[in-house]
Amino acid sequence: MHLIRIRFSLSDCRRFLRCCFFLFLASGTPFLCGQDLPEFTQGTVMVFRSVTRGYEYNFVLRIAQFRPGCYFEWEGQSNQGTVYLKPQAVEEARKYNSQRLFQNGIDAESAEETTYWFSRALLSEVKQKRKASIFLDSLKTQISLVAEEPFTLSVNQKKVSLSAVVLKDGRGGQWWILDNPDNPLVLQRKINSFTESLASIDTTRADTLRWIKGRKLKQYAP
Repeated sequence: MHLIRIRFSLSDCRRFLRCCFFLFLASGTPFLCGQDLPEFTQGTVMVFRSVTRGYEYNFVLRIAQFRPGCYFEWEGQSNQGTVYLKPQAVEEARKYNSQRLFQNGIDAESAEETTYWFSRALLSEVKQKRKASIFLDSLKTQISLVAEEPFTLSVNQKKVSLSAVVLKDGRGGQWWILDNPDNPLVLQRKINSFTESLASIDTTRADTLRWIKGRKLKQYAP
């Protein structure tokens, strides 16, 4: 009789146990580890729902290019624009801005700040050290990892739960970040009476872009 030895790293074991734990918590809702989320391709649409003091509204992002830089168009209630997060921001940024890049009718670029995503390096640091320094809307503060839990939303018209890390910042805000080193997407953020949550992701449609077309679409092509 021959025995086959299979070796797993400690990180593999932790990932497996964490996924099993989240699957148990999901209570019947299909569970996806962060790495299993469908790839973001051109045309991916994300709908965020914001609530503040009883008032609700939606905010839509449409992906034109996801890597190496992140290029997307956005649409609010009565305004729209585009944002390009340069590769160095996607990889290394320690600054997050929720407002500056969203000016009506403006094509914004950023090499030092991210928005709607944390940088890969920032997520990696906070998972390894359980804390990290960050500038939030120009204010220097610290974020700390306080929990890991599933986050429920619609992915391609199906309700699923995604693995997320929960962070707390020095202002009292809370953040739910997709536990995926290649896609550290902000799933939800809460500060005072304001909550913004990702309600749905659709990666199945190609022709969704409204303003990034033609020459504009090729502007940041790798």
